[in-house]
Amino acid sequence: MMSLSLLQSFVSVLQERVISSPKWNKSKQVFDYENQSLEVVVVLKLVRVVQGINASKILCEHGLFIDFGATQRNIYEAYFLLGGIDNPSGNVDKFISEFFSRTIDDHLTSEYHTVASKKILSGASRYMVEMEQQPHVRQLHLNIYKTFSVVSP
Repeated sequence: MMSLSLLQSFVSVLQERVISSPKWNKSKQVFDYENQSLEVVVVLKLVRVVQGINASKILCEHGLFIDFGATQRNIYEAYFLLGGIDNPSGNVDKFISEFFSRTIDDHLTSEYHTVASKKILSGASRYMVEMEQQPHVRQLHLNIYKTFSVVSP
């Protein structure tokens, strides 16, 4: 099992190597990513998931369980986006556009065109099913099931 600190380190290295750091946009007075791509959004979603897992652990220790839902939403969105790497769709493009339209400098004036939740959940589900069909993923799930099962499969 991967520790939270190891997961944080992994995502930090991923962020550094895949998308680097945002650059200061003097005209907007904010940090922006020059490359507004699927890869940038996926890595930023993963950063948010790791932060959310850490926050959820702390919140749940204090009885605040509802905030876990926000982390779960980010996980579904990450799966939705990962499914768009090999099969890009208009919804993935729309999500990326909407993601980058919500910046700190124009959050009150931007017009949002969000992707319907059912499209995100459907895309995430398709990706998870496709991953489940991979022999190494199926074997991993079977091993976990056998390890933690009280009933023989």
